[in-house]
Amino acid sequence: MPPPEPLRRAIPPPAPYPVDALGPVLGPAARALHDTVQAPLALCGQSVLAAASLAVQPHADVLIDGRRYPTTLWCVSIAESGERKTAVDKIALAPHAQHERAEIELAEFAAVGYAAELAAWEEARARAKKTKGNVGDIRAALEALGPTPAPPPAGILLVREPTIEAAQKLYLRGATSLGLYADEGATWFGGHAMSQDNAMRTVGALCKLWDDGSSDRIRAGEGSSKIYGRRLALHMMVQPVIAEKILSDELLVGQGFLARCLLAWPTTTAGTRVYRVVDPYADAEIRRYADGIRALLSAAPRVQQDRPAELDPLPLTLADDAKQKWIATYDSIEAQIAPAGAYGQIRPWASKAAEQILRVAGVLTMVADRKATRIGIDAITGAAQLVGWHMGEAVRLVDTATVPIKVKRAEAVLAWARERELEIVDSRTLCNRGPNMVRTAQAVTEAMTVLEIHGWASRVKGAEVDGKKVRRAWRLRLSDLAEYGGGRS
Repeated sequence: MPPPEPLRRAIPPPAPYPVDALGPVLGPAARALHDTVQAPLALCGQSVLAAASLAVQPHADVLIDGRRYPTTLWCVSIAESGERKTAVDKIALAPHAQHERAEIELAEFAAVGYAAELAAWEEARARAKKTKGNVGDIRAALEALGPTPAPPPAGILLVREPTIEAAQKLYLRGATSLGLYADEGATWFGGHAMSQDNAMRTVGALCKLWDDGSSDRIRAGEGSSKIYGRRLALHMMVQPVIAEKILSDELLVGQGFLARCLLAWPTTTAGTRVYRVVDPYADAEIRRYADGIRALLSAAPRVQQDRPAELDPLPLTLADDAKQKWIATYDSIEAQIAPAGAYGQIRPWASKAAEQILRVAGVLTMVADRKATRIGIDAITGAAQLVGWHMGEAVRLVDTATVPIKVKRAEAVLAWARERELEIVDSRTLCNRGPNMVRTAQAVTEAMTVLEIHGWASRVKGAEVDGKKVRRAWRLRLSDLAEYGGGRS
C-alpha cells in the first residue's frame, strides 16, 4: 500500500539569517546571544533589533524627499516552546528593564510632590471661585491659576499585554515612547485587546502609531482627544499554532497590522544545545550592546517646545550613495510586486518593504553612533539585506498558513486520535467527544473525506464502539504520522 499523501505543502527551510547586516553593534551582540543562550540566530537578531528600535525611536526619524518615517519597528518571531525565547528577550531587554525601574522609582518620588501641588491648586481654585466681583473677575482669578497640574509620567517603558486604552492613558500621563514586548504573544493575541469586540479598534489605533505616532482617543463621557508625537515599538514571540491563526486572520492581514511586522520563523536549535559554562551578561559584545542601549535610553529626546509630552525626533537624512542604493532597491521591490513577481503573493508586506529599509537603517545608524545625522551606504545595504530576508520569510510562511478549514479539521482528527491511540474512529464519537473543530456531522464528513482522499483513513464496515454498531467508522494510519511530524501531516 502506498504511503499517505501530506495534507499540506511542507514549509521550506529559511534562508541563512544575515546577522552581519545588523552592523557593528547589533551583529556581534546577536552572535554572542546565539553562542551563549544557544537560541536560533534569527531569533537573537530579531530580539536585539526590536530592542534597539525601542531605544532609538524617540530620538530619530528618517527624512527623505519631504517624507518622514519613524524608526519604530514591529517584529513577530515564531518559535516552538523551549526555543529559549524568554531567555533571549530577557537579555536583549535588560538595559530597558534597568532604565524602567529607575524611572518608576523617580516617578514614585515625584508623585508625592504632585499630590501636594494638586491639593494646593485645588484649594486655590476653590478660593478663586469665591472671588468677590462679577463673572469676569472670577474668570480672571481662575485663569490666573493655570490648568490643572499634570501628573508625572508613570515611568513605564515596557508593556506586556495592554489594551490600546491603557497605552493611551500612559501617553496622556506623559509617556512618549513605549514598547509592547511579549515572549508569549498568545496572551496578547488571545486577550482583551484582541477580542472580537475590540480587535478592529486596537489594530486601527496601533497602525496609526506605527505610521506617524498619532492616536485618536474617543471615550464616551470623557470627551475626545488626539495624541501626537508618540512611539510604540513591538516584538511578539508566538508559537507556530498561534502564528498560523494570525497569518490567516483577515483583520490582521487586511488592515495591514501584519504587513507592518518583520516576520521570522527560524530553524530550531533543540537537540544541539550542550550546556555551556558561560554568563551571557558578562560577554563583551553583549555588554557593549547594553552600554549603547543604556546611553540612548538615558539621553533626553527632543520634544516640542510648548508640548513636552510630544516628541520632535531629529531627522536622519541619507547620504547621496545611500539614497541611490535605496532608490534602486525600491524600484527592484516594486517590480517584484506584480502578480507574477516574487512578491506577488505578499503584496501587503512588499509594499512596505522600502519604508522598512529606511526604518531599519535608521536604527542601525543610531545604535552605531547616537549623534549621527546621516544614514550611510553601509546602513542602507545592511537594512536592505535584513528586510530582504524578512520578505523571504513572508513568502515562505504566508502562503502555507492559508489552509482550508477542512484540511485543518482533518489535521485535528489525526492529532486527537494519535493522542488517544485510537486507530479506529467513528462519526458519533467524533461528534460527541472529538476535537472542537469537528463537533458537527458536516465537519466530520469534511474531515474524514480529506483523510480518505489522501490515504490517511479507510472505511471500516460493521465496526462496533462500546459494544454498539456504528454507521460510519474509519481506520487511521497513525503509524505513518511520525514521518510527517505528528498531527500536522
